[in-house]
Amino acid sequence: MRKKGTGKRAIPKWLTEADRVAMQTALDWVLKYDAPDCQEQIKHKLKEDGWYDAASFAAYHLQCARLRRQLGMRPWDSPPCHLIDDPGNVVGNGTCAELAFRMDALGISLWHPDPIQAVADAEKRIGKQTGWELLINAAAQPDDVA
Repeated sequence: MRKKGTGKRAIPKWLTEADRVAMQTALDWVLKYDAPDCQEQIKHKLKEDGWYDAASFAAYHLQCARLRRQLGMRPWDSPPCHLIDDPGNVVGNGTCAELAFRMDALGISLWHPDPIQAVADAEKRIGKQTGWELLINAAAQPDDVA
């Protein structure tokens, strides 16, 4: 839903404080570390479309990049931040949906820019390991190791 009189979308009422922090983290990361063309795109979105659209795009961008590398996510798969229905519930199936359900169960925002690392860190804090940390270690290894 767009704010009346502007081209900017209103922030959904179901967005939690954790969601806002995760989205801001993604936005800050892209603006500081990403490629200059992506930084310009985000700056343009901030100016023209507002914080919510720019921050949700930044989270989507980072999740896709990281999950392609860590999970082999295919272009037609949706990352966790796109597996949320209107009231904020997790929907979907597949590996990314499993990750999203795990994030939700651990109280991690589905907008977190690095979902697998967030799950691994949360599980480490509670003394439980379900294998997500193995994906991080595998993704960190060079592909050409013999």
